[in-house]
Amino acid sequence: MKNYFIAHGTGRLEMGRELKWKFPESPDYYPISKVKIEHHKFIFIVWIQARLWISR
Repeated sequence: MKNYFIAHGTGRLEMGRELKWKFPESPDYYPISKVKIEHHKFIFIVWIQARLWISR
């Protein structure tokens, strides 16, 4: 999903794997866990945002 909505990832999105994503809007990496994929049906991930970004 690189260049789709994330700037960089630490690996392929695979079931059971934990990785980190970097978004273009943030200098930080965020953990992605509990990946579940059912081919041609859905992709489920848990992404816990570490910080709340507020712009004025």
